[in-house]
Amino acid sequence: MFRKILLTFCIVFLSFIFFSCDKKTTANTFYTTTAFDDPLTTDLFPEEITYPSGEYDYRYQTSDLRHAFIAAAETYLLDTMYGGVPLFSSNDFVVYSDRVDLPIDYYLPVIGYYDQFGSINTSDEDVLMSDGNLGNPGEFTFRKTLKEGLSSYNQYLTENFVDEEYYKLFLDNPYGYYLNEDKNGYEFEGLMFDGNPMGIGSTYDLSNQEASYIWQFKVKEGLNWYYHPNTDISEIEDSNITANDFVSTYKTVLKNNWYPGYSNYSWLTASYASIKGIEDYINDPTEENWSKVGIKLIDEYNFEIEFNNNLTMLDVMNFMATPLMSPIHVEMYELLGESFATSNLTIAYSGPYYIDSVDENLTMHLKKNPLYHSTELYNYTGYEFSVISEYEAQKAAFLEGRLDYLELEYESFEEFRQYSGLREITGLNPFRIMINGFGNVSNQQNYFVDSTYEPEPFLANEDFRQAMYFAIDRSEMETINISYNPMMYHFTDSYLVDSTFGVPYRRTEFGLKVGNLFYSDTLGYNKAYAKSLFEQALETLLADGVYNHGDTVEIDLFVFDSDSQEALGNFIKESFEEVFYSEANDFRVEINVEQKDYLSLYYDCIFKGDFDLALGAISGSMLNMASYLSVFCQDNRSGFTMNYGIDTSTANIAVKYMTYDYDDSGIIINTYYHHEMWSFDAIASVLNGKVEIINGEEAD
Repeated sequence: MFRKILLTFCIVFLSFIFFSCDKKTTANTFYTTTAFDDPLTTDLFPEEITYPSGEYDYRYQTSDLRHAFIAAAETYLLDTMYGGVPLFSSNDFVVYSDRVDLPIDYYLPVIGYYDQFGSINTSDEDVLMSDGNLGNPGEFTFRKTLKEGLSSYNQYLTENFVDEEYYKLFLDNPYGYYLNEDKNGYEFEGLMFDGNPMGIGSTYDLSNQEASYIWQFKVKEGLNWYYHPNTDISEIEDSNITANDFVSTYKTVLKNNWYPGYSNYSWLTASYASIKGIEDYINDPTEENWSKVGIKLIDEYNFEIEFNNNLTMLDVMNFMATPLMSPIHVEMYELLGESFATSNLTIAYSGPYYIDSVDENLTMHLKKNPLYHSTELYNYTGYEFSVISEYEAQKAAFLEGRLDYLELEYESFEEFRQYSGLREITGLNPFRIMINGFGNVSNQQNYFVDSTYEPEPFLANEDFRQAMYFAIDRSEMETINISYNPMMYHFTDSYLVDSTFGVPYRRTEFGLKVGNLFYSDTLGYNKAYAKSLFEQALETLLADGVYNHGDTVEIDLFVFDSDSQEALGNFIKESFEEVFYSEANDFRVEINVEQKDYLSLYYDCIFKGDFDLALGAISGSMLNMASYLSVFCQDNRSGFTMNYGIDTSTANIAVKYMTYDYDDSGIIINTYYHHEMWSFDAIASVLNGKVEIINGEEAD
């Protein structure tokens, strides 16, 4: 079941912009450093840098290529501070009881701590269950609470996204995410399906990525429905799960126009994976219209879906990796009619557990499904879900020993700080100090025509922007607010460049190398270097007549209106003012901290460019990190540009990478070595789709 992910062999040499104490750089200057020790490998790349022109699309290129471009782009942001000064990510916390042994001790995107495959080291007879009594000997139940009970036993009529917490236990997934062999990410596995989907009439792009409108799925043989022991199955004739279960389920869903509430509703008509002919059948569910729907039964264990869009295998597997695409027992539905899925006794089970009982308090008890295809992977003998809507009551239940898992609110952290089961959930939001780097009124008004704001010249100087980065001791962030996880990068541990690869970008060789030039051992803090950069910036600006000896420069720093933010603002103020002064020139920088309402900070200040420095954050897609790059582009293509006076359009990022030609069987027949100069904007575009490039820059 667990296969090691083998990376496509691709040695990539990144050329990064970097700063040193004795060399001043600008956005149009680049320097290169080698990432390789093997001169034979390095020599394969041309020495001369070229500026690419033509139509490019690296959206589905090799994982190594995409990681290389992302790492080069992130390094550029750090070199120039064009993305602002990263400070921290906002993390959450959970706590497990001492009886839970987790498979991994670190958080991974998508699969978290992989606790569904953990184990219990203490029998239920030694702990309290939800009813206040000790549990049964020889049982090892994972006890959890949710704020709401299950809204529907029919996953196609769910009203609440929380229902998926229940569904994933008693319904199987066509595809699922499993911990890889190296335990540093996940990989896709077929659960109900046997192997990967097969494209029909597929096309292949330059990276050998398969795409097709039609995909066929093979259902595993030997899958069986399980029924609660008290369910009357005397009239049930077929308990095998086959391809017909999927096809007839989807037909039933469409015919009944299910999905009135929260669900995977978009697969019907509007999503990237919309299915051919569905709208007509929903509007008029005749057999004639069904024959035009792109869902076809092939044989007992195979069926196909024809989509409206040309989809890759990854697209299709992601689409099917949810219990909301799992079949219902259509024969049972037709026998019971409106009584179907009204209780735990009127459904059939395909997942690793079944619902044994639900009491008057909506507490749900699940037991292992003995017919599940991979039951040996699941160590808990069951689950107990208590419905507790208020956090204080949840916390009390955990402290009383009636729960094995609790999602903490920040105010409770100190109470649980010493618990061995305390774990951190890495957030997607990297908070940054946004910078108005226009430098003068003319530049400000070229971008914001009606603006009357006067930008601070210091903030347009790249040495000074770098000095701000190195002047902050991020290790102090958690003393201000425990949820402030120190971040020296622009991308947190929760982002994936390639969701087929499943390893967080920060844990790859590419993500790890980014920090080599930025004092990663101290989270980017180097007071002496910050001082040196400040002195360089001051020398330049004094020589240019922008400032005079004896000046005191005031810079405003806007933060949000909370106690933690006020403390953070004061910490930044102290950090900057301690470094940004010159006795020889009788010159100092003063930081004025001002709190702003959340919406006002963004819409009245940052988005209008009416600020010097401001705290802000925006998250991207966990599974598609490349799409996040657009928020750093100078032209505001994302609608969320928050740093100004930046240059992301000039080709000044050098990258060495490899592309390939493949034969019809996917074997590499030619390898091409590239040494090219790209702009940040061009990188942001080429990793997300087709783009016209002229001399390394986006065509107008």
